Amino acid sequence: MASDKTVTFPVTEQRTRPREAPRLDPASREGSQDAQRRRRAWGALIGLWAALGVLGAWIINDVVSGYREADARVRSQAQVYAKMVASHDRFELEMADQIIKSLLVHMDDSLFNGQVSDARRAAFEALLAEHRARLPGIASFTVVGEDGIRRFGVVGKNFTDLSERGYYKALKAGQDSFVSPAESGLASGKAGIHVARAFRRADGSFGGLVVINLAVQDIFRPFYASLGLEGARVQLRSADRVLIAYPASEELAPMTPLADALTPLLAQGQERGIVDDGEWVSAFERLQSSSVYAEASLSRALFHHEPDRAALLALSALFAAVLAGAALTRAIAGGLRAHTELAVAYIDQRQMTLRDKLTGLHNRHYIDDQFVESRDAAVASGHSLALIFVDLDRFKAVNDGLGHQAGDVLLREVARRLRMAGGDESTVVRLGGDEFVLLVDLGPAGDDEVARVSAICQRILDIFGPVFDLPGGPVPGSASVGVARMPADGLEWDDLAHKADVAMYYSKRTGRSRYTVYHAALEASLDMPG
Repeated sequence: MASDKTVTFPVTEQRTRPREAPRLDPASREGSQDAQRRRRAWGALIGLWAALGVLGAWIINDVVSGYREADARVRSQAQVYAKMVASHDRFELEMADQIIKSLLVHMDDSLFNGQVSDARRAAFEALLAEHRARLPGIASFTVVGEDGIRRFGVVGKNFTDLSERGYYKALKAGQDSFVSPAESGLASGKAGIHVARAFRRADGSFGGLVVINLAVQDIFRPFYASLGLEGARVQLRSADRVLIAYPASEELAPMTPLADALTPLLAQGQERGIVDDGEWVSAFERLQSSSVYAEASLSRALFHHEPDRAALLALSALFAAVLAGAALTRAIAGGLRAHTELAVAYIDQRQMTLRDKLTGLHNRHYIDDQFVESRDAAVASGHSLALIFVDLDRFKAVNDGLGHQAGDVLLREVARRLRMAGGDESTVVRLGGDEFVLLVDLGPAGDDEVARVSAICQRILDIFGPVFDLPGGPVPGSASVGVARMPADGLEWDDLAHKADVAMYYSKRTGRSRYTVYHAALEASLDMPG
């Protein structure tokens, strides 16, 4: 800092000649400064292009990783779809067998092999029709005698000779039940799967059979349509023949012969597997006790749509960076700054996500970003919100007993079912581990809020009814559910989350597989863990 005081040093005699300061030639000084500037510019340019090279390699690696992740997703999703379809179709076959069992209780040998009066025939055909109504889509429902002759059924054509059908031969040879491959129905004219069960006399001898034809076009196709499998192709098939294809196509019409990559695997009786032909990824799973397979094929191009877009954006960004680097060679500082901003923007874009990678649900960050906005919108419209905590029961046992892969499959399937249970008015979030939360718009506040919440909670509990098909085998599931309501139980996330957790913990302590709507008395009734 400058001072207004002058300091004077004593003058002493110089005993040696003072050293001359170097003479600075203006041209030399300018040349030196120019050289220094060039060195700095070249250093900056080398750093710039080195950084661009690193960025390019990183982007290329990231793009390649994106495609690899997409390929892994399409394989996993195809297997999940195949399991879903196989589970549904297996249920239909088992339901048909249960209907036959319940019918056999009312039958005796005279119905199969004796003279039946018109009145008794009419009464029993009415009973057949009543049982048929339990499973919509049954094409035919037939009683066959010991000699293989059709006695009566729901579609007429009595006294047809069925002794050459596979189900008759198998049951007469000693099997108690039979599930056919793809074949046409002689009575209904519809392609279907025949589920048959033998009638045995008291001495164990074969007395006839009851057979149901499940029309693939009527009983399976509606379920496939309900799944909303965008970009997917679902087939019910044998090794070499199509039973049904969804969406329908002329190339894969029912009973069309097949000779594809899956044919040899299915012909060998392989239980499940996956085949990738480059265009389609096809997973298959055999239906129990039959030669029928559920196949789900996913278009690789559909799953590559997102990485294609990411690659285009990334490569466009890289191209723009290169152009910027070339243009900014004469203005290195601005070029470096543009490059840095571009790289940071790209990294930020890739890192900003609100999705849980395992389940595809929103994650905890979604709550941080969106809860206040959702709450304020509900308050402004006079609506109530339900905060529903769902905690899986005995999830640790699945992880420990069947492995983390099975646990991951379970979590993905639970996430899918929760989305279906919550409906359009809900947002499903995975908080972490086996904990999920649903934010549900209950509509205008009113006295029936608890009833509305109860209905939603019951739907959530109901999704755990069907078993979960995991890699280690089918596993039953259940969950404990707790509910807090906004504004009845508060407006802040921490307050609502605490009360929903109290209610959920009460459900878990009082037997699991149930739901509890928060009320103040719960706080005193529970010894909550710290």
